[in-house]
Amino acid sequence: MALKLIVLAFHDSTEQALRMTSWYIPHETKPGEINNLLQFNAHWKLSIHLTSPRVNRPFDAMPHFYIMLDTVARNAETGQPIWSQFPALYEAYADARVSCGLFDEDTRIVLEHVLQACDALTKPPMMPVHARLMSRIHLANVLQRLGQDPVAQREHTEWAAQMLRKNPRLVLIDKLHQVFARDDPPHPVLTALGGQKWLARISRTPTAGMDERLLRRCETCRVREPQKTLFRCAACGMVWYCSKQCQKEGWQTHKEICKGFLQQKADIDKIRQTDPSLAQFVEDFFGWRDAACSNRLYAYSCALGLHRDPSRGRTHLIMGELEYTPQVSKDVRFKFRVTKCGVFRIEDVLVDIESLATLKNGAGRRYVDKYMQEADAMDRTKTRTPILVFMGVPGRRPLLKPYSWALDSLREFPHTQDWRDLVNNKGAPPECLRLRSRAQDAEFVF
Repeated sequence: MALKLIVLAFHDSTEQALRMTSWYIPHETKPGEINNLLQFNAHWKLSIHLTSPRVNRPFDAMPHFYIMLDTVARNAETGQPIWSQFPALYEAYADARVSCGLFDEDTRIVLEHVLQACDALTKPPMMPVHARLMSRIHLANVLQRLGQDPVAQREHTEWAAQMLRKNPRLVLIDKLHQVFARDDPPHPVLTALGGQKWLARISRTPTAGMDERLLRRCETCRVREPQKTLFRCAACGMVWYCSKQCQKEGWQTHKEICKGFLQQKADIDKIRQTDPSLAQFVEDFFGWRDAACSNRLYAYSCALGLHRDPSRGRTHLIMGELEYTPQVSKDVRFKFRVTKCGVFRIEDVLVDIESLATLKNGAGRRYVDKYMQEADAMDRTKTRTPILVFMGVPGRRPLLKPYSWALDSLREFPHTQDWRDLVNNKGAPPECLRLRSRAQDAEFVF
């Protein structure tokens, strides 16, 4: 309702009135640019909200898509197809048409244009992988219903099924349920995957393989499969590249990290000669630190309040305590349990970090900045926000682990206030953390 009122307000407001309310665009060159931009932004947010799986009102979204398509048609550059200039809009529009049950020639054409745009964008920022995947899922269904091009239909079906078998979490589970809900006739991709049993199976906690493939990207350009085939760094085996050129460009950043991984392996092997149990503990600790765990990272994004303010990734961090639980699971992601954690302003806990990490007085800021720079190095396209996690475990020096969370994910994965339930796979959720400095937990302080 609020977005609808905003659309009406912008539609009825003059340029002068918007300027009086402090709306302006630096270096604007066209009259009415503010009004057009604000209206387009409101229509976009409203259409995405209406087509989301939880709302699922695609028919109500269609008028907003028509307005946006008309707007971009008037402002598009000449000599280049509109769909190649605004691929994200066309991908969302195609998805809405399918959700409305419009399995017609127009839908087929729009979907094929989206795929052409995905192929044309070979440099960052590229279309998200799920855009290509969803377009091929939809094309497999549309072509079958139209009775057209069985060869292409089978190719789209097999490609999409193969991608979803490898990594079903490329698409939101709720979205897959929305797309595969129609069963008359059954969706060809779901049939190829094994039907509703497959859908029920992937709705559970993601496997280690799912998480690893979900976060696998070229360390330099951030491209991911299937856009390009990736290979590991031969030395440490911890990062991926899409080409020798990207590996060469990223070497200056990766060089010290690579040496650190190799030294870490050597240290563990040395400890194993005299104390195998301690070596296993250390190996599990570093394995837990480096393992991809999408549920836990999603939980941290909600804890930090990034959906409300993505910049909090630079001003706040997660602090917590760990417990070694090797008997719980063979999966390295769950060999440690977060017993306590909280959200704190970095400036408020520098003294705590210095004490826990045995740093010199005043060294906490440099220590945090170092890991913030590592997180920034993961963001070559300026479309991500850092997440810093400082964890302590008895018997080991605490660690500060940098992550990088895509801003697109903030739109795809809704905020949940029950994020603590996602941090540990089994057992009780982490309790609130209280620090010696008595720094205030800032989860709800904006």
